[in-house]
Amino acid sequence: MRLSFTALFLPFVLTSAASAALVWQSNLDGDATATVGGVNGVLNGDTTGTADRFANAGSALVFDGSGDNVTIDKTTLPSAFDSGSITVWARRDAALGSQVGIVGVGGSGGGSSNYFNVFAGGDDLRADLDDGSLREAVTESDGISSSWTMYAMTFDVGVGGTLRAYINGNAIADTENVSDRSTIVPNADWVIGSDRITDRYFTGAVDDVGVWTNELSATEVAAIYSVGDNSTLQYNAAEAATLFDVFDGTLPGATIDLLSWSRVDDGSLGGADGELVDLGGGSFSLNLGGGDGVLGVVVSGVVIPEPSAFLIWALGLLGLGWCARRRRTK
Repeated sequence: MRLSFTALFLPFVLTSAASAALVWQSNLDGDATATVGGVNGVLNGDTTGTADRFANAGSALVFDGSGDNVTIDKTTLPSAFDSGSITVWARRDAALGSQVGIVGVGGSGGGSSNYFNVFAGGDDLRADLDDGSLREAVTESDGISSSWTMYAMTFDVGVGGTLRAYINGNAIADTENVSDRSTIVPNADWVIGSDRITDRYFTGAVDDVGVWTNELSATEVAAIYSVGDNSTLQYNAAEAATLFDVFDGTLPGATIDLLSWSRVDDGSLGGADGELVDLGGGSFSLNLGGGDGVLGVVVSGVVIPEPSAFLIWALGLLGLGWCARRRRTK
């Protein structure tokens, strides 16, 4: 997409910080730099960069199943969760052991622990929740794929609270009532690519990890998948959170990659709840419930010519200036 003068000279239209509900996020672009949360992860073992789901080189992390993981110091991150969610893209590269961690807030496993996670029980997807006295889990058989897949887990330990898991934006059938669980107080550093117990390492690739302090709705999970799966947008969890902020009025609007997003609340947007619709001409809409949501249109402004044309134009101006100077000095 071409740059416009609007985007170059009006920095206030650029994306704002993501919602406070998203408390940690990393693109895992060959490292574990935090886009949200301020605490960079530490790569351990032979963890290294690999291509992401769009074949962008060095835009995900790959783990070899033997000593590789990412640890995130919990000291300055949220210390208690009455509700929470994890979103992550992952790809299994080999058969997995019976208890293998993908993302764990507070680590995972180890008996009486405080944590929540996205987990692999062999090739089965699991979402675990442990308040230190009892572990709850939901499972989807053969849910861990050898293709890039977005996984999510959500929970709320309040009245009527439920533990849920999602695959590519769709809820799995298995759920657990966790309304009798206590606040989750993670008692270990957060981890990507392993369980915190030795030899329970993930073999495969992981991308775009987000940790949230709210229970994402089914529509929000579907929306994160929709904007993250689109090869044009390729939005991460932080950019999805920005769209949620525009929708709920926390932000009056936001511009991401030269798309200006604004709220629509008249029920006019097409698609199912959580669905991204390509409107053509570079514009998109995202239905966030009942036809309400956000609309993204290409930022207007003067388009900069392609580099080759721009160079010719610039050289032409220099030539005219030189000729004018020669005439004045004669």
